[in-house]
Amino acid sequence: MVESKARGSVLRCHQLMADRGSDLVLAGVNANRYHVGIYVLAGVMAGVAALLLTGRMSSGHPTAAIGMEFDAIAAVIVGGTSFERGKGSLGGTVIGVVTIGVLKNGLNVLEVPSSLQVASIGVLTIVALVIESVLQPAARRLWRSA
Repeated sequence: MVESKARGSVLRCHQLMADRGSDLVLAGVNANRYHVGIYVLAGVMAGVAALLLTGRMSSGHPTAAIGMEFDAIAAVIVGGTSFERGKGSLGGTVIGVVTIGVLKNGLNVLEVPSSLQVASIGVLTIVALVIESVLQPAARRLWRSA
């Protein structure tokens, strides 16, 4: 089963590495090559993001992106990715990014202070985590009974 999955795309091999790394190695796939490839891809994406931010700000400043990591984590959590297991979807993450973006833009239009903007995103993230913690056990019970 793993052997047929392992011969697929790079992303499928990455998913198998995340789920069952030893199975991927036993299937004869060079896992180190994929590890390096994933890190190279992450580095290239970080470089592109840095270039875009530099172009947007018309300058390079080491503290220009402070706080953006919180927005990224909040967007992923609001998008429905499980905080405990890391299971989620790309569509949910895009919805989370749009939700955080619309919230930040709306709060900017209303001239809400930046400290309250960060607090509101934090409250939204906590609400998403509480909803997940309530719904996950109920979903597990439904799957067990079926």
